[in-house]
Amino acid sequence: MIRFRQLAIAVLLGLMALTLSFSHQRQILATTAGPSGHIPSVSLQQPGEIGFLTAPAAAEPLTIVVDLLQARASDLTLTQADVAAGSFVVSDLYMSEHTGVTHVYLQQTHAGIRVYNAYVNANVMPDGRVVNLISRFVPDLAGAVNTTEAALTPVEAVAVAAAELGLGLPEALNMIAAEADAGSYLFAGTGVSLEDIPVQLIYQPMSTTEVRLAWDVEIYELGGENYWSMRFDALTGELLSQYNYVVHDDWGTAAGQLASEAPAGFAPEGIAGADNSYSVFPIGVESPNHGAISIEIEPWDLTASPFGWHDTNGAAGAEFTITQGNNVLADTDLDANNIPDGNSPDGSASLTFQFPFNDDNDPSTYRDFAITNLFYWNNIIHDVAYHYGFDEVAGNFQENNYGNGGVGGDSVNADAQDGSGTNNANFGTPPDGGNPRMQMFVWIYPYSQIVTVNSGALAGDYFAKPANNGGTANGITADVELVVDTTAPTGDGCETITNNLTGKIALINWVRGACNSSVFTANAFNAGASAVIIIDDNETLSTTFGGS
Repeated sequence: MIRFRQLAIAVLLGLMALTLSFSHQRQILATTAGPSGHIPSVSLQQPGEIGFLTAPAAAEPLTIVVDLLQARASDLTLTQADVAAGSFVVSDLYMSEHTGVTHVYLQQTHAGIRVYNAYVNANVMPDGRVVNLISRFVPDLAGAVNTTEAALTPVEAVAVAAAELGLGLPEALNMIAAEADAGSYLFAGTGVSLEDIPVQLIYQPMSTTEVRLAWDVEIYELGGENYWSMRFDALTGELLSQYNYVVHDDWGTAAGQLASEAPAGFAPEGIAGADNSYSVFPIGVESPNHGAISIEIEPWDLTASPFGWHDTNGAAGAEFTITQGNNVLADTDLDANNIPDGNSPDGSASLTFQFPFNDDNDPSTYRDFAITNLFYWNNIIHDVAYHYGFDEVAGNFQENNYGNGGVGGDSVNADAQDGSGTNNANFGTPPDGGNPRMQMFVWIYPYSQIVTVNSGALAGDYFAKPANNGGTANGITADVELVVDTTAPTGDGCETITNNLTGKIALINWVRGACNSSVFTANAFNAGASAVIIIDDNETLSTTFGGS
């Protein structure tokens, strides 16, 4: 199945980055380890040319495309042998409901073995006119291939792939399916891959004149961070090309503190307690800095999600009252084991998902809101993309395709506050019928805003403002001691500090106007302190201190 999944959409949502990816033939975008391996595309239309390649015709779209391909092979730098019957297979063929255009994809073969990334794709109007035809077939393929017989066995191919990734293998791989005539094998992924490991004999183009027989091996690393599609020379085991199905979005580490410009308290706009409602940052609001929370009521699109967002059986009525449905299961994965934690919030029979959010607090305090927001955004993008052709036959993400073609059983597993990383997000999209996994991480301010008291009557976490001098990127754990200087009030640190603070965190009781922060910070440092905590009895502290 050719799928529209590699258009990356990044949406920053508070402490989470939401990355969705549509794939249009993932393999075409593969990166290679050795020589480029990319076959230049050749179009029958010149740049800027407007018009159709054929006149209206009553024949089937596939017949129209094959006839055109064979008639104009030389214009595509192909030989007649390259386009003869048996030199290609139909990789995909479907019609977009919203345009009526039929999309035809042909994959080049040699001796019955498919050529990686070697496709012809064409689009045919309802009246039979061909809009365009683009070829990535290898010219004179028969003269470019090196062999038809592999030296490496499928088991050896998996071992080479595991070694390339630094993974260990069980003593005996368990082969669970095999079609030897088709060069296709499937091994259990136990202890190596989150999914079973498919191994397929293919041809890997290295250039327009060199094509090598190879094993295509897919391994989904146990942490879920990478899902590799790799091709190894079937004679030597050399890595020829690789591609990661998981798209990563890394925004790095924040360089400083940005005050939120959103309305204080994030009071949601809408009807509190309404049925079929979600308290979220709605479509059009990029992040908490860009707008307010609102209560969205029945936000689903009935064309894309005809039974709402909590259905899977194609009949009226929700099957789930949690953040689960036909398009997505949203939950947390705090322990990073790629298994839902069971924290999906429950909206009850009324499907009312209205949970509090306050970004002054730790992310753990508003998980229900974060999960609901993630559920909402996955569904919104599903519904919007549906109207642009990313539907069932194009390989979208749904459990039930409602009889509209394509392969079902592949709703998104969306992990909120995933424990496997921070300041990042990723999205892995396996072939049609496999569940994509979205891992959303919390954002960590580089200079911790949380002060933790580990023992005593004040034990607990306290929100703090970081220093504006850069501070330290790593946390510090040490005993805390109130400073004592030579002049009253002795706790402000404005004069020489008399107590020994070596290796300790200095506690300074700030007195407004007594001295500059650079003074008491330097005094604490001179007394041996490794860090400084400044306290004030004003609960609405607005000052950010510096000093070094």
